[in-house]
Amino acid sequence: MIKCRKSNKDPYIGLHKLRNTPTVGLAISPAQRLMGRRTQTIIPATDHALKRPSKIPVSDKFKMDTEQLKMSQKNINRPHLGPPSNGDIVRMQPIHNIKEWKDAKVTKTLGHNTFEAFDGSKFFRHNRQFLRKRKSRVPIRSTRPTSSNPPLNPEIRTMTSASHPTPFEPLTGTKPSEQNSNPNPETEIEHRRTG
Repeated sequence: MIKCRKSNKDPYIGLHKLRNTPTVGLAISPAQRLMGRRTQTIIPATDHALKRPSKIPVSDKFKMDTEQLKMSQKNINRPHLGPPSNGDIVRMQPIHNIKEWKDAKVTKTLGHNTFEAFDGSKFFRHNRQFLRKRKSRVPIRSTRPTSSNPPLNPEIRTMTSASHPTPFEPLTGTKPSEQNSNPNPETEIEHRRTG
């Protein structure tokens, strides 16, 4: 405005030129962002230059460009996860405020990035980002459990039963019938005190 007054030119033409000047980094002018096309100026322009460049509004195109930029920046440090093949042992990321990761076996590929995994009792459908490959020694059955086929892994069950005695198992070498041979425990206590 000050330059226009000093040079005795119309200040509105100066504002118009300012609105038609492309912004640095966006490659479009404020008038293009507002109206979707260039506005007419004193400088002659062709009709093709005044038409909209595409059917997408400029504001939507600007949003799309910024979203693509954000996605590219987000994916810079993200590792590439190859697709697991059928039969791979994976760990499933916990959902619904559960903190424990579950082991599962990939049974099917359902789409570009979606897989079906079976944890021994249920089938789960997960995207690739929620599955991590794992070299596991514990086998997971790929069949649905039945009444004769419980969901607990038999190797784990035998390991826990062998290492920890059941609470009803006698800890000494005597038989249960010999432990309860004395029907009155008070007499046994009296014998210990006196004898």
